[in-house]
Amino acid sequence: MPFSPIYNAQEIFEDPHFAARQMLPEVEQPGSRRPVAVPGVPVKLSQTPGAVRHRAPLVGEHTRDILAGLGMASAEVERLLGIGAVSAQSQP
Repeated sequence: MPFSPIYNAQEIFEDPHFAARQMLPEVEQPGSRRPVAVPGVPVKLSQTPGAVRHRAPLVGEHTRDILAGLGMASAEVERLLGIGAVSAQSQP
């Protein structure tokens, strides 16, 4: 029967094993002054190890790029945005 200690959040951040296994990588997060720790990849495979490389996108952050990559004309993307069929962040 598998078993393990039950940790609270503070104990997880203090445990050297979590740090050694890169289970709390830090990523930049819009709105935060400092990087934020996020859950790492628990399964470590030798040929395809996986890793947290960047933060998750904000809602609508890549909408225009994805739709353009699928071949959709910018006028059609803007039409879909206008009727609320999709959402996107404001363009810079």
